[in-house]
Amino acid sequence: MRIDEPTSILVFRNGSIGNTLVALPALLALKRRFPDTKLSVVLDSTGAELLRYCPFIDQIITYDKRGKDKGFFAHLKLLRTLRSLHPSHAILFKRFFRNGMLAYLCGATYRIGFVTNGKASFLNHTIHYDETVHIAELNMTLLSLLGIQDRVEPYRILLNSGDGSEARRLLEKSIPEGKRFAVIHYGGSTTRADFFSTEKMKQLLQPLIESEIELVFIGSGKTEKKLAEAAIFSLGHGRLLFDLPIRIMASVIAEAICFIGFNSGPAHVATGVGTPGIVIYRPDANVESEIHKWKPLGDLTPFIPPFNEDASAWHEFLLATRQRIIALISNSATEQR
Repeated sequence: MRIDEPTSILVFRNGSIGNTLVALPALLALKRRFPDTKLSVVLDSTGAELLRYCPFIDQIITYDKRGKDKGFFAHLKLLRTLRSLHPSHAILFKRFFRNGMLAYLCGATYRIGFVTNGKASFLNHTIHYDETVHIAELNMTLLSLLGIQDRVEPYRILLNSGDGSEARRLLEKSIPEGKRFAVIHYGGSTTRADFFSTEKMKQLLQPLIESEIELVFIGSGKTEKKLAEAAIFSLGHGRLLFDLPIRIMASVIAEAICFIGFNSGPAHVATGVGTPGIVIYRPDANVESEIHKWKPLGDLTPFIPPFNEDASAWHEFLLATRQRIIALISNSATEQR
């Protein structure tokens, strides 16, 4: 069945921070291909805040299914909003049954998305969801149904002067003027850090301390804060900047010389603001597939710690990560000059 050119496009991309940001290359490709067509995007509250100033999204609809949009009447109100857009095309980058139903009920003629396990409820134009392809490439492949063949480009988060000013105000309270600093994220909602002890974190960060680079630990919630406080106590070095609004957190990361963290949302934010660094992945049977599919699209080098406590394996891991960190420190010094 032939797909006509859109008169109004509705994209569903509500999900985690990483999910939201890896959709940006596809959203940009949509706007380039159909510059005069209204592009509306359904995001959760965090994603909506993060992409508030995205220049190629015409309208953001916040869908907080666990908060203000929970319940029948809230969904009815959301549906009225979606129907008022008169979308000709609904594109689902996220495989939620509820999104498919909303796409159908809002009246979109063409409902485009992925087939998973032979199912694609409410959709009428689909491709197979391929677990072996990076999610940003897979999103772009979905757009091939609309004749779009663009290459994936690294995503960028647009920050404004207010975001930067507030970030610098917070940093001035923690970091001596003129001092370089690195952002550390010890934990993550999708990657528990229990496999990476405080002692191991201390060893990993030693090159930064030896180079007199300040350490700023970011994160959210009690669990991550306890990990960060334990690391700071062990290191005798570091500052906390916790539970920041998402755009302020992004601005703090943007000011840093590098990002050191785990496989979670802040790593994708680091890519979005152009800060290089390393990402540590939980060593399990699926880790290679996880990296292949979800690695942030920027200058963040993935590292996998040993599966066990073998001393030689940990020595090799620390040697490799420290070499990368030393290179990041050196590059930042060159840029500063």
